[in-house]
Amino acid sequence: MRPHLKHGLFFAIFILIFLFPYLRLVPRMAFAPMDLEYVCSNYVNSFLQSLMSTLLSLVFGLFGALGLFWLEGRVRASRFALLEFVVLLPALLPALFLVVPVLNLISFFPFGFTGVVLFHALAEVGIVALALKRIFAQRLTAYADTARMSGSSAFFLLRKTASLWRVDVLNLALILIIYFLTSFSIPLLIGGSSLASLEISVFESLVVHHNWPLAMNLFIFQCVSIGILLLALSFFKTPVAEEPEKMRLSVLENPLGIFPLFLPPLFILIGWLTQLPKGLHHLSLQPQVLHRWQHYFMGSLTLGFLTAGCVFVFLSLASYFLQFKEFRRFFVSFFTPSFVILGFSFFLLPGLSLLALETKIAWALTIAFVPTLLRFGLLQKVLSLEAQLEMASFLGGGSFYIFKKITWPQCLPLVSMLSGLAGVWAVGDFSLSRVIAGRDVNLAMWVQSLVDQYRWDMALVLSALILVAALMVFGFFWGLSYVARQKLI
Repeated sequence: MRPHLKHGLFFAIFILIFLFPYLRLVPRMAFAPMDLEYVCSNYVNSFLQSLMSTLLSLVFGLFGALGLFWLEGRVRASRFALLEFVVLLPALLPALFLVVPVLNLISFFPFGFTGVVLFHALAEVGIVALALKRIFAQRLTAYADTARMSGSSAFFLLRKTASLWRVDVLNLALILIIYFLTSFSIPLLIGGSSLASLEISVFESLVVHHNWPLAMNLFIFQCVSIGILLLALSFFKTPVAEEPEKMRLSVLENPLGIFPLFLPPLFILIGWLTQLPKGLHHLSLQPQVLHRWQHYFMGSLTLGFLTAGCVFVFLSLASYFLQFKEFRRFFVSFFTPSFVILGFSFFLLPGLSLLALETKIAWALTIAFVPTLLRFGLLQKVLSLEAQLEMASFLGGGSFYIFKKITWPQCLPLVSMLSGLAGVWAVGDFSLSRVIAGRDVNLAMWVQSLVDQYRWDMALVLSALILVAALMVFGFFWGLSYVARQKLI
């Protein structure tokens, strides 16, 4: 299908909604002398942090992928799916749910550059392991029998077949570097200094030094670097691979790989079980800490549903525009270049009432989350419908009719599930929310304030309220997804 002029106009409006926060900052991009040494120093440190986080995530993820192959051959499919969900939890849950238990368990955990790298790797090892497992299953299934009969080890097979999977892994590495380069929540919690992240440098430039020119210089550097990485990503075209056969890759199995996979969920579980009594005891001694918990709980619930609803609308619009090949490049290449700049652009908007703040935060979080959520399967889902869309268009169906009858019903379950996930992230967000609101308006910001005061055990207990609010939001949209799936049967 080719878009008509009116679709192009609607798509331009859709893009402007995403670019609106950055366009508002154009007047603040007045020429100012650039402290090149300071900017380059911050950028180099931030890029090194992103590179080290990526390398450590890939190393842990490689061993984790071998552990997943080992588990897959020894448990039933339903249990294996549950285990996959468990190892994904640290990446899907807000950063507080990993950072607070670890800080409660390991008081000497390093802050600053090293801490950020370790936490990034711990948070993303599950999703990286699953991605690597899929890559190896797609590329190496044809070599499994030969490798097994010749007695090859897993690492020998991977080394000899590197030409088959290296482009896929390079693409994954570039995406991780971009993600870690724009990371804000973990560096804000344990960064310790501006050298841990370029985002923290921008944040300090605005909050501590009130230096907009310096912040914009850092932002421009970050945008240029992300643009270069995206350009490199577009050059490394991955050859299309068929879905892997249901064949056991025993040559890639390694039981030791389960340790990096289940270490982060184990940290979360042990942190909760061991520190919960201590946190409850301290809360009983300081009841004044709980004086506004209902207010913060309702703020988190409102923010979760508002963000999930906005994401639902945006993903639905995206699934409509993804029908047109000409519009897909935008969705493939779009990333949020800076959460700090995004937050301050909304901070400058008028409105200080609680509802106005929650609306601004929900809008900002939607712009921040949608580019990531699009990569969680929505683009692939629309591409899988391409044959149906082409046939319907050939038979004379209009684009809206095709969307209503074909694209929308089949994308609705995934759109609903992703909207629920966005609601979970929104309930647990404290970084972007704090930039926009400047004061505690939800549970996550309240818990982060306790972490800043080193009251980690109480923060652990009160994060349970975040989990309750997140489950309520996710449960609603999971139910919507379930109903949509049932209608497709």
